[in-house]
Amino acid sequence: MRGTPEAYIAVAGLAALALAFHQISRRNQRVKQAEAEGETRLVSALNGVSQCFGLFGQGQICLSGNSGFLRLFKLTPEKARGRLLSDLMSNTLALPLKDRDEIAKRLGLTTAARKKKARQNLCVELAGGCLMEFVFAPTPDGFSFRAEDATKRRAEELQVERMARTDDVTGMANRAAFRELLERASASASESPFAIFMIDLDRFKQVNDTMGHAAGDKLLGRMAKRLADLVGEGEEVARRGGDEFVVLIRTNRAAAALFAARIVEALWASLIRSRAPSWWSAPRWAWRWRRKSPATPRT
Repeated sequence: MRGTPEAYIAVAGLAALALAFHQISRRNQRVKQAEAEGETRLVSALNGVSQCFGLFGQGQICLSGNSGFLRLFKLTPEKARGRLLSDLMSNTLALPLKDRDEIAKRLGLTTAARKKKARQNLCVELAGGCLMEFVFAPTPDGFSFRAEDATKRRAEELQVERMARTDDVTGMANRAAFRELLERASASASESPFAIFMIDLDRFKQVNDTMGHAAGDKLLGRMAKRLADLVGEGEEVARRGGDEFVVLIRTNRAAAALFAARIVEALWASLIRSRAPSWWSAPRWAWRWRRKSPATPRT
């Protein structure tokens, strides 16, 4: 058969087959190399994220994660890839959860993120009192996972909320906080009557003018403390502004009159002990008792 046309055709076929196999092999190598380079770039990009971050595909299968993600689940990249989120959360999560039932809530967020096409987040309390925030966001092929320590941020948020509701001179509730308290008290006034006492300090401007604003602030702080010492749990003292204070207590009409006398006695005694100037007069006060809910609470 050597030298025949059939032999040449067979050799040419084998050569073509070998060339095709070589080309396919090289193409596969290029694909694998491109995938490896893509994975390297992805991991590098993920490691640029300061928080714990991971990507999941269809069926909640882990695709990749940064170093924080791997530390959170105590895994290597090879062992993390291909694992289900439910498996990671239930078996490898390196967090001292206060309530293990929180795992089910977090897994439910992935479905909500996909259906609503919006980010879903949940703060979870840890056994040590810290807060960890889990965020799930939809992606074209699955969802992203992010986790970060939210303890400091939450503390800062609470501090801002307290500052917005607290008078910076006396540390008491401010006008806005007292209005909220008044609205709540008014809603239950028929079952739990309350009284409001409004106090202002006469000639307070002279304190600021003659002794300075620092002395005026100190006086306001002392008055606020005296008032706070008179009220009980669930009752409130607030500074409306300037030299004006307001007190809300749960009481009946007869007891309200007696409480008003206690306010004047406590404040006047404080002024005597502080050796107030001779031109200082006693605090002026007025009180109003409320048994029925007003249509519009006013402060």
